[in-house]
Amino acid sequence: TVSCGNTFSDFIESSVEEQYRWVPFHCHYRPLLSADSMRNIHHDLLEGHGSLLFAGTSLSRTTFYDIAGLVDPSIVPIRQHDDISVKGPPFLGFHWIVRNDDFTMDESATGSEGRTGRIAYNVTITHLVEWLEQQPKPFVAFVSSQIFDCMKAPLADYIANVKKLSIALEPFKQFVVWRNGEAIHDRVMHAQWDFSTLPGRYMNGPRMRQFNAVGIAIMSEAGYRVLDVHSPTASRIEMAHPDGNHYWRPNKGELDLRSGNDVSRTLASMILNTAVDVLSQGR
Repeated sequence: TVSCGNTFSDFIESSVEEQYRWVPFHCHYRPLLSADSMRNIHHDLLEGHGSLLFAGTSLSRTTFYDIAGLVDPSIVPIRQHDDISVKGPPFLGFHWIVRNDDFTMDESATGSEGRTGRIAYNVTITHLVEWLEQQPKPFVAFVSSQIFDCMKAPLADYIANVKKLSIALEPFKQFVVWRNGEAIHDRVMHAQWDFSTLPGRYMNGPRMRQFNAVGIAIMSEAGYRVLDVHSPTASRIEMAHPDGNHYWRPNKGELDLRSGNDVSRTLASMILNTAVDVLSQGR
């Protein structure tokens, strides 16, 4: 039985041990991962001219590609740090949240706290708001907090940033969903991704859980809907990429593709179901 709209095998060319399907044991979501469902969302809930929007970094981009492939099967899920859109219907948009870093990964520790990096939502927030203002309405926008928000800044910075973000998104509150960060699996993280030895660059599971809890509390108190993608990924260590955080299909070709695997597509199903609920309640 295929649950949550998962319809393909990630490991069809792999060894016998890897030829398995990952699906949730129970799934209460509506099966929306299909071209027909996307057309229905476009006509019935987006009034024939609205959009589904995603803002974040590579994890949000993977979700965008998982859903965009239903609308335009010809789309190639390549790695790119830029805005992407698919005309649809429905219109789908992805906004790359630029990291406004003060220091590079290679520079030595600096500052009284010995951290090597800071991240601040300043021009980044302005760009996000401007992007939202330009998108076809009505829309649902999934705004994400993900690994680089947590890895590159102290908790106090993160708290300040999320509070600024909640204020800036106030005009769109009815149709904005806060998406927390996927779980980080320390046991599968390749050494090149592990910055735990660099002060202020902690990329690990406990840190992600801590920041997620804070982000959820701030955004919930401000009245935003919250989508928890950490919980369904916390136990899926065997499906994680060697960076310990992404859920991509094995890349067997020459292109650096970013297609989501079964776990990623389950998250896409959660997101589409949430979008339907938000749009239905706003009618």
